[in-house]
Amino acid sequence: MNSYKSLSEYDMLSILAHSSNATALYTGDTIVIEYANHAMLKFWGKESDIIGMTMEEGVPELKGQPFIDILKGVWQTGLTYEARDTPAKLMVEAELKVFYFDFIYKAIKDQEGNMLAILHTAIDVTEQVKSKIDLVKAGEKLRFAIESANAGTWTRDLRRGDFIPSTRYKELFGFGAEEDMPYEATLGFIHEDFRELVIAARERAIKDNVPYSLEYPIILNEDKVKWLKSYGKVENDSTGNFPMLSGIVLDITEQKLDEIRKNDFIAIVSHELKTPLTSLKGYTQLLNHKAKKDGDEFTVGTLTRIENQVNKMHTLINGFLNVSRLEAGKITLDKKTFDLHELIIECIEETRTTTSKHVFNIGKIPAVSVHADREKIWAVVCNLLSNAVKYAPGGGDIDIDCIRQEDIIQVSIKDEGMGIRPYDLEKLFDRFYRVENERSNSITGFGIGLYLSAEIIKGHQGKIWAESEFGQGATFHFAIPL
Repeated sequence: MNSYKSLSEYDMLSILAHSSNATALYTGDTIVIEYANHAMLKFWGKESDIIGMTMEEGVPELKGQPFIDILKGVWQTGLTYEARDTPAKLMVEAELKVFYFDFIYKAIKDQEGNMLAILHTAIDVTEQVKSKIDLVKAGEKLRFAIESANAGTWTRDLRRGDFIPSTRYKELFGFGAEEDMPYEATLGFIHEDFRELVIAARERAIKDNVPYSLEYPIILNEDKVKWLKSYGKVENDSTGNFPMLSGIVLDITEQKLDEIRKNDFIAIVSHELKTPLTSLKGYTQLLNHKAKKDGDEFTVGTLTRIENQVNKMHTLINGFLNVSRLEAGKITLDKKTFDLHELIIECIEETRTTTSKHVFNIGKIPAVSVHADREKIWAVVCNLLSNAVKYAPGGGDIDIDCIRQEDIIQVSIKDEGMGIRPYDLEKLFDRFYRVENERSNSITGFGIGLYLSAEIIKGHQGKIWAESEFGQGATFHFAIPL
């Protein structure tokens, strides 16, 4: 039997030089530990006094695990053995723990092919394997969530063009589980008014590596329309490219039809209310004019207050109408060039008539012309000023500032009111969302003003946001391109 002792020192150093990892050297069919570097001893949780022992003696916890038998097989056959992500139970710090290793048992032979030794190199990949296990578990949870939501999924390989839809995804488009479904078929079903929007969102996802979220109808036949909610994103591969476009699709037909019915109802009711309200306003103005002519100050004051309430109702009804139009995609922008300074002054004067407790401080507003929908920007500014008054019922200063930054104009309105909690800040611009706390319960409203304002600013390719600390007032900002 050949032994490690027949190796020259040079041969030994040459063999060990091949490995920069944890390294050990074994000889004989009993697998004697002839050498183990510090890293290998640390893996085993042992000291150097095990050198010269057999593996069964030096690392007894390996008994019953496959490694000693594999080593004996390598010695007998002369065939190198390699494995990845392999679990091993080792006694470390007086506790039996599971680790994972990539390792090689390399057969070392002389020129005649006789076995001289087995070179063992190993890498601890425990953390990587645990991460993979966690990823698999997360994937299983995700698949369960997708299945529970009755969602369809799809993946498209951007290099080869392969399209892989799930059974549920095929079902949503009217395909059988075993039927072939080309990628182009999905685009063909999308309503023509939405098709380019979906294509543009997917192209942007590929180009800029950003996710998208869309709602759109698909036409299955002349009588059947489905509304889908679609999420999609591009996944990186190991090379840093973006080869896979993946998506999740939910059937939201019932929810969408409920929304459409609700918006239709709101539109009809709001429209029907406008006619008597217009008449009421006309009669009020007529009576007010007569009372002024007769010098009846009490009646004038009463009718003025009535007219203010009618104006509030008119604004509220217009808000509901605009929500229904917005949801139906019927709000359009009539852009014209106008003086923003003049518009802000108009809004301040309009709001000033509703309060005697607040002081309006106008900062340095540059004389600047803006190309936008004047009526809708007027509505945004008036709504923010109205909220500043409403949510500071005790009065105080309202500061209005305007800053120009290159081709962007930013308007800011600051109040000294009750302020907004961080949780509410995130939802302020959602449809029908209202801040609910002990201070705001007495303040009326339906939560549509900020939602409409946000959609108007978005329509101008701008942004709107708020900053606040609860109890210390709030500042609302919006910025639009000139």
